[in-house]
Amino acid sequence: MIDEHAIATGVLSLSAPGTHFGDDAAARRLALRVNEAGAEVVKDRPDRFGLFASVPLPDVDGALDAIAHAFDLLRADGVILLTNYRGVYLGAPELDPVFGELDRRGALVLVHPAEPPAPVVPGLAPPVVDFLLDTTRAAVNLVLHGVPSR
Repeated sequence: MIDEHAIATGVLSLSAPGTHFGDDAAARRLALRVNEAGAEVVKDRPDRFGLFASVPLPDVDGALDAIAHAFDLLRADGVILLTNYRGVYLGAPELDPVFGELDRRGALVLVHPAEPPAPVVPGLAPPVVDFLLDTTRAAVNLVLHGVPSR
């Protein structure tokens, strides 16, 4: 398919809903499995694929471990973050250790919309309206909060 559409490189990433479904340990295991599977594809075809690793947020310690593993062992090209994790938006102070580590590494970050922690508009799929709202809220929160200083 990528040849048919003249796509030179694809970057593998896991979008919403991510890896965390309420259990930190399960989220850590799932993020590890997803990242290692992606790294295998990249290893087999580095000319065609890259990897943005998943992190098990809102588990900050798990996310820090996943970042280290992804960059130090799997040689990921970046990470994918959702706009919010169960209502914790990017830029929230509790995520400062994650952003500090990503900043320290000069990491590339892909931000992907998630469903906001509010009722969806009846009759409309979340990507139609809610993803735009959620992305805007995360972006504004990041601008207002900024990246923690080293």
